[in-house]
Amino acid sequence: MFIRNALLMVLLVVLSSFVMPFSFGQDKSIAGHAERPGPFQLFDNLFFVGTNTAAVWVLQTDQGLIVIDSGPSSETETLVENIRKLGLDPIDIRYLIVTHGDYNQVGGAKRMQGEFGAVVLMTEEAWAASATQVGQEKGYIPPVRHLTATESGSVTLGRDRISFFKTPGHTPGVLSVGFTVYDNGYPHEAIIFGGVGVDTSDKMALGMYVKSIEKLKSLEGIDVNIPNGERLDDFFEKARIFKARLDGGIHPFVEPGEWARWLDGLLEEVRR
Repeated sequence: MFIRNALLMVLLVVLSSFVMPFSFGQDKSIAGHAERPGPFQLFDNLFFVGTNTAAVWVLQTDQGLIVIDSGPSSETETLVENIRKLGLDPIDIRYLIVTHGDYNQVGGAKRMQGEFGAVVLMTEEAWAASATQVGQEKGYIPPVRHLTATESGSVTLGRDRISFFKTPGHTPGVLSVGFTVYDNGYPHEAIIFGGVGVDTSDKMALGMYVKSIEKLKSLEGIDVNIPNGERLDDFFEKARIFKARLDGGIHPFVEPGEWARWLDGLLEEVRR
């Protein structure tokens, strides 16, 4: 009996070594989350280089790279590795745009400044907030102050331009950004809402949040909604569809009219 049981255990171990779970990309799942994709190219000029919990984007231009958000400092090394995995070079980073000053958006800024020479931009309020995040995450060091992003401002690198919209509510210093992406050479107008979600018990913040959503709803021609860190489960599910599409197939992230519908949904949530 002992020999038979021992042989059975050996057989199970051998068989288990051949059973590999379905994997989508390089990043492994974290507790409580399904398997999620590693870094990938979403449009001709836009790359996802984030992690399971932080959405970080690289916009490639003919004059260098623009990074949007930098995740927490604990994930900066993964962020840099992800950039390299996609054949990009972090030394080409020219700008880092931070959507708000929480440690999980600005955590990698200090390294990008010091190691790669990136110029950091965020709103005045976000700069102030970034200095208060010390102690919120082990190892966090606030970045050296560079440039301030303002309402209706922009940054241009080569032939690409990123437009700025101040959209407070989630925090006082939220910055949303708009830019053009290309799918097989065809242009689409994309936007990142820099701060989704609000403390509805804070009436001042709630009022700012509603006004910010109304401002974003007034923008015309938006057909690509890029997440900045909230509700990534929906994003990763859509990313699976994108990676499975055939050549010439419909891009699942190009959704004319969906931007306004999504914003209406956010308004409905806070008005319940």
